[in-house]
Amino acid sequence: GQQIFVFTERSIFMIGLTDNGENFTTLPISTTVGCVAPGSVADLPGGGIVWLSATGFHMFLPDKGVMSATQDDNADIRDHLARIAWPRAETSCGVFDSLTGEYRCWVPADGSQWPELGFIFDTKVGAWRLRQHEKPRAICLMRDSGTMLGVGSVPVESGEAQCVFVFDREHIASASKPRWIVETAWVQSSESKDKRSAKYVRLWLIETQPDETFAVRVYRDYRRTAVSDRTYKAEL
Repeated sequence: GQQIFVFTERSIFMIGLTDNGENFTTLPISTTVGCVAPGSVADLPGGGIVWLSATGFHMFLPDKGVMSATQDDNADIRDHLARIAWPRAETSCGVFDSLTGEYRCWVPADGSQWPELGFIFDTKVGAWRLRQHEKPRAICLMRDSGTMLGVGSVPVESGEAQCVFVFDREHIASASKPRWIVETAWVQSSESKDKRSAKYVRLWLIETQPDETFAVRVYRDYRRTAVSDRTYKAEL
């Protein structure tokens, strides 16, 4: 049946229906491990859960229970866990990307107030790595396309820009180029009813082939024809 997991900072409980389905029952899952960042909790395939605890990342697997996700990993990752600004750990945010099989969580580090250090766990190989570019305050996955969106700051030439941004994924070269669509009514205006255009759109791309080009089409007011259609080339 369906269950609800309830986290405190130092414990975890599971709430489920009784056998007759007329009442609820509470089952303690752990009395020593809890969750310090509600935004870090994410579902894993097969009924698992992963989250940030007071001692690092933990996960729950139906057949194994609660276990550390970083205890058996390399010392380098454990050293980076020590960089987490624990008084601000509750601002951490994470999601599970089913397309790549990766759990991605950004945490405040080195005394920062907001998440800026990304811990990426590849569930296919069971290994961690780091990501240090974006500083998201919130992240989510689009239900229809699986596109990963972030809200926060990203590096630009003049410093940092506060914006909504898309996390790209590794693309294997093929006959057809990947296609991404971003549709929003609040790119610039604080009021969705106010009509206003964005002045700048910044794209960060990793070039995989020499002389790679990409096309950008801009649509406005739900039009079917583009108001701008330009092809760009990376500037080295």
